[in-house]
Amino acid sequence: NLAGGMDFWDRNKLKKMNTEGTVTASRVVVGYDWSPDSRQFLVSTTAPRMNVENGLAVYKYNGDGPVKTMDIGTLYQANWIPSNVSEYPDRPATPVKKKKKQAQNAEVKQETAAPKTVGRYVPPSARGRSGGMSLADRMRAEKEAKSASSGAPRKVNKNEGARMMGAASGKNVPVGMSADASAYEKEKKAKKAAEKKERARLKKLEEEKAAKEAAEAEALAQKEAQKALELANKNDPVKRAKKINKILKQIDELKKKPADSLNDDQKQKLGTEDALREELANLSL
Repeated sequence: NLAGGMDFWDRNKLKKMNTEGTVTASRVVVGYDWSPDSRQFLVSTTAPRMNVENGLAVYKYNGDGPVKTMDIGTLYQANWIPSNVSEYPDRPATPVKKKKKQAQNAEVKQETAAPKTVGRYVPPSARGRSGGMSLADRMRAEKEAKSASSGAPRKVNKNEGARMMGAASGKNVPVGMSADASAYEKEKKAKKAAEKKERARLKKLEEEKAAKEAAEAEALAQKEAQKALELANKNDPVKRAKKINKILKQIDELKKKPADSLNDDQKQKLGTEDALREELANLSL
């Protein structure tokens, strides 16, 4: 099928003749053919390519038309009767009549003219009014009118609502909440506070228990270390005496240094001097 439109050109002047726009065929085009005198153009819808709406249409050489149409039940082919080319000399295009040309020029000029500025649409009911009649304004006005006519509750502020809802108890409560609901909220908050306090107490007890167990474990470890030391001294007092003398010699070296230059371990070692000398004396060597 030949889709789209048709443009007709003057081969001599190389100028398009259908100045009013592309010509759209009046039917689905399967075949086409120029008449022997080149003054008519035939388009056809034929079978078996198209089995419905078979027929033909004839247009003028400049695209005007169709000047002739025929609907045929089943059409297999449509062509002009062949003729000798010499029988039809080449003819120029027929001049366009003055009135028709003026009408065409006017239409083209009107199409190319700048479009007229069109303002925003104002409904008839809002014409002649000054401002406040936008779509949002109209919807708001309709909503307010509907609420007023249906007896809908009016909007109250926070203080007024509190006075209305808490009038029975003589206290202000949040809007939408009764006095009983306010008491329930207070009870709920108090319960949460008590639960939080209890959790803190249990946590403190657990921390104290853990600290006590750690202290007991440390004391037990020190006691075991002391027992092991005493046992080592009994088994090999000479070896222990050598070790104590070595530590005492290190302590003497530390005493020669400025006190502010010593670290924590060195200061702790200085603090063990008396105990080491007492232990050395007890070894009886």
